[in-house]
Amino acid sequence: MGWFSMNGITFACLKEGEKPLPEHAYASSVHSDVRYVIWQEDGLWNVCSVSNKSGKVSFLPLAEQLFKSSDEAWRAAYQHWIDIDRLQGVTRQRAALEVLKSARDAFPTLKG
Repeated sequence: MGWFSMNGITFACLKEGEKPLPEHAYASSVHSDVRYVIWQEDGLWNVCSVSNKSGKVSFLPLAEQLFKSSDEAWRAAYQHWIDIDRLQGVTRQRAALEVLKSARDAFPTLKG
């Protein structure tokens, strides 16, 4: 199994014949918020995001179909992360605007 981590995201690429197991969610010493597992299945490639809610590990498929190459699977995982990051950025921005609006309502003399 190989690991690749960057900017709070970790990719695990399993060896041929390996299937994702709960320990794959924790096997890296890197503490990432987002993790993906990529593995070969029947000559094609699968990719799942790793969810660890309430201490229960789940592997959530990113696509209904398998990919022709590990590169395609990796690109799907990376795009999924980009989409999540973009959505979270928009959410953080909206939350910040709501806080600013509430502050203005509470303190009418507040400028900015």
